[in-house]
Amino acid sequence: VLQAHSGKEWGLNVAIVGAGPSGLLLAHKLLQSKNIPVANIDVFESRSDPRDLQKQQGSRAYALGLGVRGRSAIRTVDEELWAAVKKRGFECERFRLHLSQKLNIKLRDSLEGVEPSVLIYQTDLCSGLLDELETRSLGNSQCSVKVHYETFIKEVDLANAIME
Repeated sequence: VLQAHSGKEWGLNVAIVGAGPSGLLLAHKLLQSKNIPVANIDVFESRSDPRDLQKQQGSRAYALGLGVRGRSAIRTVDEELWAAVKKRGFECERFRLHLSQKLNIKLRDSLEGVEPSVLIYQTDLCSGLLDELETRSLGNSQCSVKVHYETFIKEVDLANAIME
């Protein structure tokens, strides 16, 4: 985190290493923050943009289950962000652990009043967070957001505000 001063106005220039769910949620939180004066957010990601389907061909895909903790983390930004993420996944109330063709264990069944988990691919989760981040940053005149893909950060020197 670097401080940038220009006259009486000042804001932080923030660098986030990693455009996974945690890094993107942090960018959302900083963009909406009224207590932390942020001028610029730069997110650095070693992988390609998850929305670029041609570059995603052949890459490993894995699904996540967003339960109470995942929903709560996303909802700390706002309900609209959760709705944008949720529509990219599939609601699921029942979970079973399949140990073999004959042996499986019921982990959870549908419960009255319990919000179902959302099963979502990690790329879809990040794509939803990215789309919303871009949309929200366009409407924010106080802070700019830029995501740098295929950028490898090898070292961070906080004392001298240098990234390599």
